Amino acid sequence: MSETANNKFYAIGALFLAVGMSVGGYFIGNMMYKSKVATNIATVRGLAERDVKANIASWSVNFEASGDTAAVAYETANASKAKVVAFLKEAGFADAEVTPNALTVNKREDRDNTGRITATSYVIYGSVVVRAEDVDKVAAATQKVGDLVGQGVLLTSSYPQYFYTKLNDVKPEMLGEATRNARTAAEQFAKDANAKVGAINSAGQGAFTLSPRDAGENGGDESGSMFKKVRVVTTISFYLER
Repeated sequence: MSETANNKFYAIGALFLAVGMSVGGYFIGNMMYKSKVATNIATVRGLAERDVKANIASWSVNFEASGDTAAVAYETANASKAKVVAFLKEAGFADAEVTPNALTVNKREDRDNTGRITATSYVIYGSVVVRAEDVDKVAAATQKVGDLVGQGVLLTSSYPQYFYTKLNDVKPEMLGEATRNARTAAEQFAKDANAKVGAINSAGQGAFTLSPRDAGENGGDESGSMFKKVRVVTTISFYLER
């Protein structure tokens, strides 16, 4: 190969090497830049809580009646149901707020050691449900339900349930508060890093949860508490600016 050809060969090789180094340098620099941008983000959580009062109450007044015959048990059950309804009307509930449910019958048989039936009885179960927006009225009525026992009504366990159905009324304000709290946390991170908090990179909203306002109330059963705590946590990533 002539000296001229050798010079051209080396020149072309040097050119490709220079281009390769330039391209490689670009990709390395670009990766470093992206990595730097990716690390300039603070991901924090923001909490918002509200104490609210239930706006609907549901209470099932349960009772039972028994008799040696189905007819006697049925008559006693109907009398008990009428007393429960009268009690609730006297407590101030409207007809539309009081719903008697159908009665259910359970036949019981006593047997001796040989399996022979010695006695038969009937137990009838019933309930009257109250659903009202006046939750205080429901709570007051539960305190007087013992009056029914004095009237001969055999009550079984019955506890009111309280519901809060106005979450949409508090969601916007709570989300705004959670976002502000998240930004406050991000600003602390930024301060430690000698940076400033910029725009939001991404945001995620957790579920709104309800719990008893007072810890340990009703064993943590939210529906048994008239007063509740609404809670939401947001996860937000902010850009940090130098």
